[in-house]
Amino acid sequence: MQSGYPVDGATIEIRSEKRSFTTGRDGSFELPYISSETDLFISGAEIIPTGIRTGNKEFLEIRVQHRIRELDETIILGYGSTTRRFNTGNAVKINTADLNKMPRNDIFSFMQGKVPGLLITSSGSAPDASSVLQIRGQHSINPNPLLNYLIPPVDQPFIIVNGIPFAPQNNNMNQLSSIVSPGSLDVYQNPYGGISPFKLIDPSDIESIEVLKDAVATSIYGSRSANGVIIITMKKPNEEKLSVETIISSGVTLRKAGPKMLSTEQYREMRKAAFSNDIVQPTLNERSISYAPDLLSFDSSRQINWSNYFFHTASPVSNARIRLAGSVKRMFFTSSVNFRTENHLLKGNFFSRQITSNQQFRYRSLDRKFSINASYYYANAKNVSPASPALLRVISLPPNYPELYDNRGELNWTYNGLSINDNPAAYLHQTYKFDMSGIQTVTSIEYIAAKGITLSTRMGHSGFITKESSFFPHSSFSLQQQRNVRAIFGSGRLGTTVLEPQLEYKCDSKKFALLITAGATFQHHS
Repeated sequence: MQSGYPVDGATIEIRSEKRSFTTGRDGSFELPYISSETDLFISGAEIIPTGIRTGNKEFLEIRVQHRIRELDETIILGYGSTTRRFNTGNAVKINTADLNKMPRNDIFSFMQGKVPGLLITSSGSAPDASSVLQIRGQHSINPNPLLNYLIPPVDQPFIIVNGIPFAPQNNNMNQLSSIVSPGSLDVYQNPYGGISPFKLIDPSDIESIEVLKDAVATSIYGSRSANGVIIITMKKPNEEKLSVETIISSGVTLRKAGPKMLSTEQYREMRKAAFSNDIVQPTLNERSISYAPDLLSFDSSRQINWSNYFFHTASPVSNARIRLAGSVKRMFFTSSVNFRTENHLLKGNFFSRQITSNQQFRYRSLDRKFSINASYYYANAKNVSPASPALLRVISLPPNYPELYDNRGELNWTYNGLSINDNPAAYLHQTYKFDMSGIQTVTSIEYIAAKGITLSTRMGHSGFITKESSFFPHSSFSLQQQRNVRAIFGSGRLGTTVLEPQLEYKCDSKKFALLITAGATFQHHS
């Protein structure tokens, strides 16, 4: 018997006697001439293999568990669910079994290549860097080509987390520029760079990810889902026995080998050829377009690979997680806390830290007519990185550029009487600090009023607060540039509140199944 229904065609084996039998349409079978202590092995295409001993009973009632195959996996479709077997829309479910093994706190890098038609473009390799999502390519044209020259609009999908709209969606959370968010197409080829709000979601807390496309998305969520929908569902409590799980891991982020650089001799030859082709004589006049201290003043025997100078070969990553789950009478619960820290590859005290707390509760009455599910998710993320994106251009420095620090360990602003106001080490003294906190609370209440009639409601709130600052101290400027000393501050707040009452009528019979759902949605965005 499976879920109260008979199993047709199941195989009953008596392995000790090498005999087997098959159940009939009503799930029954007969075992003639067996002893009272015979071991039976039950198997079938749709059930989990089970072993049982007959004992002294004349009649046996055997209950087996349903085997959930790939075609029978549940897929969340907005306000309802289906399985792969009966899914008529274009919906894809991603297997998240390996999410907690991810070396990086990046949900979208895990999704890369797992959904046909979903293009994920990372805006950078720095910690907390955002990603651009597109389902089936670009859907619109640039509405303002004069303002956003060569920068197409971002047609990103609508994102749902735990049944309610994710307040920031996939928009960048920062307002100020930094090495994580250069925001320039002409110089850095990265107009979409920024800090992602999804750094607040711990991948190990995710139960499932569904991607809806085409009409299956717009029929549920309307025009806001014209670019598709991504539904993220957090893990729910389902363990009866008390369990404690602790995971501590550490690793490194490795820097890929950079481009092969010219030697100082090769670089000087290239520069001389460039001046010769332009029929221009290099000079030491700082106001001249032919100013070339790298040819006329810098040490021709000096050679530095500036990529190796400013970047580590590897940076450490640490993660600690503790999870408590279990049940008390008819209330199931799970509580987890995760702490993660990751250093930048840039040399300096630059890092990213996240702490998340996931609390889930589920209660069902004794008569199974009333149930309540409640979740509370809190996360905080901090990012400290260089405030100036110009640091990304250090790779273009001449290999014979002078020492960046003098004998006293201070920034070097002169060389052989020439000013070097573009000392790139100054950018390491300009700091950007970003702090982001987010909460998401969802409460679902369900009551079975009569046979086939279910009343339910879902209430939820998603809110985010950001604070950021950029500091450009006087020590990062030469005497001629002291007017550029400044500090910039910014803050932001986003919120979404949702109330969704729902009425469902369901009728099942041997000949047909009928499901009618009626509901309403009240939403407030700020």
